[in-house]
Amino acid sequence: MIRWAVIAFAFVLSACSGQADSEQILGDGDESKCAYVGNDPSRIHCATTYIQVLADPNFYDGRRIMITAWAVSNEGMVVIFPNEDSMLTVETHASMRVKDGEGFGELEQYLEPMKYGASRVMLGGIFHMRSRDPDQPRRFGTLSDVELMRR
Repeated sequence: MIRWAVIAFAFVLSACSGQADSEQILGDGDESKCAYVGNDPSRIHCATTYIQVLADPNFYDGRRIMITAWAVSNEGMVVIFPNEDSMLTVETHASMRVKDGEGFGELEQYLEPMKYGASRVMLGGIFHMRSRDPDQPRRFGTLSDVELMRR
């Protein structure tokens, strides 16, 4: 009887240690900044808010993130903003340029018929801080390898 209790305890203990290892693979385990989502292990997204990215850009720099934003398409360039007011007042210091990815063309096609070429969207991609994009020095950053997650 005691032997079975020890075996059961060892099993539960090993299951818990396996869970800790998977959190380390995904990131730093800080659930207050990321909710990890995705089916493909090579494309796990840190689901967060645009405001969180603005508040702690060093944490998200180089990470694959998923955010909701207001997107505007104009002459082959797509720019995203944290909210509609930021977009309407063209706050470049809070905006990100959407650069490339399999969802870039789909995003442009989706925005084209919209009023002012703008809409609220959910995007996934790799965030890069402003310092990495010399072509857009006034923008907050860029989002590359973009996927249109939801319209």
